[in-house]
Amino acid sequence: MNITPEEVKTRSGEALEGVTAISGGTYYALALLTSGKVDGWGRVAYGSRGGELGEVESPEACTKERPCVKAAIQVAGLEDISAIAAGEGYSLALGAGTIYGLGIGESGALGDGKLINTPKPQTVAGLGSVAEISAGVGTSGLPHSVALLGAGVTPPAALLSITPGEHSLKLSWKLTTSEYEVKDKAWNAKECEEKAEGESGSGEGEEEGEEGPPEEKCEKEGKWLNSFKLGDVTGYELTELVAETPYLVYLKAHTKDDNHKVRYIVGTPLA
Repeated sequence: MNITPEEVKTRSGEALEGVTAISGGTYYALALLTSGKVDGWGRVAYGSRGGELGEVESPEACTKERPCVKAAIQVAGLEDISAIAAGEGYSLALGAGTIYGLGIGESGALGDGKLINTPKPQTVAGLGSVAEISAGVGTSGLPHSVALLGAGVTPPAALLSITPGEHSLKLSWKLTTSEYEVKDKAWNAKECEEKAEGESGSGEGEEEGEEGPPEEKCEKEGKWLNSFKLGDVTGYELTELVAETPYLVYLKAHTKDDNHKVRYIVGTPLA
C-alpha cells in the first residue's frame, strides 16, 4: 500500500499526460486522453488474455494468482472515446453515443447479450444514442451497468415483460434463441424476502460474494405449478390462474453453446 501520491507513468517511463477523465475499478484504473484514446493500469482480470484493460502484451507478475500492468498502457480497440467507466473486472467506454464493453461478462454487465469474458471491446446494441455511462462495483453486489440515454431517445423494449389479464398472464420477450423453458408458481414476495434476509444475516451456507434477487434465492421454494418447453416463439399466455394472486414466472433461454440465460418476472392475474 502506498499513501503518498505518485505520478502515473507509461511503460516508457514518461508521465501520463493529456488526461481529461479518470475512473477507478476493482484493482485497476482507466484514463481518458485528449486524443480520445484510453489508457489503463492495474490488475488483469484473467491472465495473459487480458480483460478490462484489453488485450495485454506481456503482463507483469504482481501476485501468484493475478498478473497486472504496473504502468499505463493503451486499451486496444478504444478510439474517439468521450467517457469511461471502470467496474468490477470490466470496463465501459462511450464514443459517438455508442457504448463499448470489455472484460468479465459472466453477469451480463457488458451488455452484448452474452455471458462470456472478452478482452476485445464489444458494442451494446439497441439503446440508441447514449449520453452517460456508469459501471457498478464493490458493494453494489453483482456487476451491473447503467446508461443515460440522450434527450428524446426512446428506451428499448424490455427483454421480458408481463401483461395481466382475466385469470391469465401474457408473457412477451425479445430474446433470440430457438428453445425456451417456462415455469410458474404462486409467489409470496414478503415471505421470500424475509427468508433471503435471514439467510444473508446468518452467513451460513453461502459462498463469499454470492448475491442475487429474492426471486433467484427463493426459486427452489414451493412447487412449480407448470413447467414446459417452447420452440422459436416470442411469447406465451398462462391461463386458468387464480385471480389477484401473485405468480413468479421463470424463463430460461436455451442456446446452442449452452450459454443459457435465466430471467424472472412477477405478475398478478386480474379477476
